[in-house]
Amino acid sequence: MFSRFALDESMIILIAAALIPPFYLLYRVYRLDRIEKEPLGLLVLLFFFGVVSTIPSIFIEMGLGNLLIRIFDNIRLTDFTVNLYYIIDNLICVALVEEGLKFLFMRLGTWRNKDFNYRFDGIVYAVVVSLGFAAAENVLYVTSNGFSNAVVRAVTAIPGHCIFGIYMGTYYGWAKMYDKRGLTGRRNFELFKALAVPTLLHGIYDYSLTINSDFAFYAFFAYVIILDIMALNHIRRFATQDEDITYGSDTSVSIRPAQGSQQIGSLADLKDTLDHSRSKENDPFSRK
Repeated sequence: MFSRFALDESMIILIAAALIPPFYLLYRVYRLDRIEKEPLGLLVLLFFFGVVSTIPSIFIEMGLGNLLIRIFDNIRLTDFTVNLYYIIDNLICVALVEEGLKFLFMRLGTWRNKDFNYRFDGIVYAVVVSLGFAAAENVLYVTSNGFSNAVVRAVTAIPGHCIFGIYMGTYYGWAKMYDKRGLTGRRNFELFKALAVPTLLHGIYDYSLTINSDFAFYAFFAYVIILDIMALNHIRRFATQDEDITYGSDTSVSIRPAQGSQQIGSLADLKDTLDHSRSKENDPFSRK
């Protein structure tokens, strides 16, 4: 009985070690959403979507992986073809599948949601789904491989999923804003980037782990550190430049007088106008 209790206790410790890093990053990103916090129920649903997305991911990745092996079984192996195999496997069979499922579940749960009314909301949604996926994946890895695996993944894979979510959410927020303003072409381009950019970042991350060399080992950690720094600076800047995407459908900046007056009616009106103007200055697509 005591040995069984010890086993259960060690498993609890492993699961806690697997879940603390993603929940900590969730808390940090949630705090950056300063203007209007997202409903807790929606965030719980998105986290659940992230967890559930690991299930089809396993089967799709296995199917594509087996198909890729069959294709390359008929190809003469050289340094080029081996590297090509690793690139396709990591970029398509893994990165595209995982980021694609995160994107799909995120869009199903948020695109038409009335609470999606600020650009930064896109980052919150993408990070929650991504860390839901990362939490489930981490539990599987850590309970199978032990505590040391939890320590390594806490500073590599978990921040990695968070960073991929940050960039996915950035372009997703822009896409929603352009959709509200009737700019269909720009919306579609941002939606494309919301999937393509995190897929590319994820693919490079995984590919660098498959190359067995000292250079690849150090390059991997350099890549992770650079991604961490860039993502941290990006999300802080993006949070300070947040914008109400439901402000209006036209992209022109105008100071609208209060009803029955030729002047701005209140400080709130002035603040809204100035915030809208500043956000347009930060929009690279609005510059001529």
